[in-house]
Amino acid sequence: EDVTTYSNDYYYFYKNNSHKKIFGVNKNITPNEYKLLQEMYIEKKIYTLDKNLQKVYEYLLESNTYPFKNKKMKMVMYIVKESDEEVINEFLTNIYKNSYIIKLFNLNICFIEETHESIKNIFDALSSDLGYDVILHEGLILNSGYNGSDVLSYIKTYHDLEKVNTKVYSDIADIILFQDHNINKELMLSIKNNLFMPLFNDVVLRDIIQAMLKNDLNVSQTSKLLYMNRNSLINKLDYIYKETGLNLQKYTHACVIYVMINY
Repeated sequence: EDVTTYSNDYYYFYKNNSHKKIFGVNKNITPNEYKLLQEMYIEKKIYTLDKNLQKVYEYLLESNTYPFKNKKMKMVMYIVKESDEEVINEFLTNIYKNSYIIKLFNLNICFIEETHESIKNIFDALSSDLGYDVILHEGLILNSGYNGSDVLSYIKTYHDLEKVNTKVYSDIADIILFQDHNINKELMLSIKNNLFMPLFNDVVLRDIIQAMLKNDLNVSQTSKLLYMNRNSLINKLDYIYKETGLNLQKYTHACVIYVMINY
């Protein structure tokens, strides 16, 4: 049914995953029917007790303003058994004090501040404790330059890419390498403009990237070519990793940076 007012007797979903039109379904449907709707459509959540989470949903689904106080936030997605979700969510909020956890497309999506903690190591430990592999994706490092619709497109792309979302661990490199660039042009341009252009516009960083690619990712040869101290070069590579989540010494990550330079 089309929506004119909201009622606690209905579930609400966005039509065709758009941000505009909403339809309602009476809550007397079966649990299986409800789960099927969650797979097919994005559910509109209405939070009355947590205004911060409501702002995150409205940013993604209704193109509202960037909802985070921090200028940069990392987005991670994970898939666990439904019975373990509450425990893991509580565990993450205890580690990352300024974290926001939502659910879309039956994916758990957590926005966290950048810290020195390795999210992968944390999930490896959780997998060991739970006795099964928790699927983890390290996604975008967000800033206010991203439109919520672009971030939603990234989430949906991960959800739809079976090559990626069935891997125990994946990151942004997998999304860029495996997605259809012709279909997701807006997403690719948004990632390039927000994640990569600040690096490419920096003369020193651009020279480092080009030299690393030219020298087959060899740090020693690159430092000689650039007349740069090896430790100084490693510090610059660490900076690139912190800004993008991509390690220029890793082959697949270097491929992604090369793709984005030429996109």
